[in-house]
Amino acid sequence: MKTPKWYIANLITHPVIKDPKTKKIIKYKKYSYCDNLTLIKAKNSEAAYKKALVFGKDMEHRYINTDDEIVESRFDGVAELDEVFETLEDGNQITYSQGFVKNLTDIKRLIPKKENLRGIAWERNISLEKKK
Repeated sequence: MKTPKWYIANLITHPVIKDPKTKKIIKYKKYSYCDNLTLIKAKNSEAAYKKALVFGKDMEHRYINTDDEIVESRFDGVAELDEVFETLEDGNQITYSQGFVKNLTDIKRLIPKKENLRGIAWERNISLEKKK
């Protein structure tokens, strides 16, 4: 039997918020989603994908928020699945992606401003604005 490998999966989830009285979905100006990076140990990429689907479904849950609204976390799917080639230690590259551009100046367009990096933008925009 092959030695299991490590994979990292981007599992996408989003919340659906419902009115507690009508049970209808509340509309917003913008909607949040979560890109959950999840480590998976599996014998190959197909097995890792199947486990990713299970882990994603396990992320689904329901609760009542502080506004007494019903919040349902829903799993949307697997956005990426990559094999981890390094040991898990501080500073090691665990995955990479590769793409192509028409010219070298297009590479600079791949780099967002610091304030637009997902982790930084998320903290800045964490609150949702309800549609009026």
